[in-house]
Amino acid sequence: MAGKSSRVLDAIPELNLEQLEPLVERVVKRVAAVPRPVMTVKEFAKAHGLGLTTAYEELKRGRLKAVKVGAKTLITVEAQAAWLASLPSYKPNKELESA
Repeated sequence: MAGKSSRVLDAIPELNLEQLEPLVERVVKRVAAVPRPVMTVKEFAKAHGLGLTTAYEELKRGRLKAVKVGAKTLITVEAQAAWLASLPSYKPNKELESA
């Protein structure tokens, strides 16, 4: 960047790696949290804390919908939202509450 002015470098002239690393980590976490329009079954399983077998079982049961592009199976953001909405609500075990 010799001879060129950078607004970032002008604003923070003493920027060093120790200061930049936490900032980059925060940005990466935020970007990773943004829902993507589609994801593979493997990415879906990882994003929702499921095993790959469970994700495929949800597809087989019809609770999770997917689209095909060639050999690739993709799950849309809308399908993810519908899947989450289709899951039963958690109900605590009454027997354990009284113990």
